[in-house]
Amino acid sequence: MFETYKEDVLEKVIPIGSYAATVRRKALNFSAKIIGTGRQLILKVTQGVMDNLQFDIFWKRSQKTIPIII
Repeated sequence: MFETYKEDVLEKVIPIGSYAATVRRKALNFSAKIIGTGRQLILKVTQGVMDNLQFDIFWKRSQKTIPIII
């Protein structure tokens, strides 16, 4: 499951051959602030996180459902 996540979502953000610890450290361990306003939840991250992780690409890919072919 983790390998397919790396291939499908993190393909252009982190090299596919990265170890699990590296992926967790880079893609999952970052500081952010969650703000609730009205009917929206806003995730605020720093500009450095946006640039280093290409967070806009990372976020769009993680929101997309990936079909499982059986």
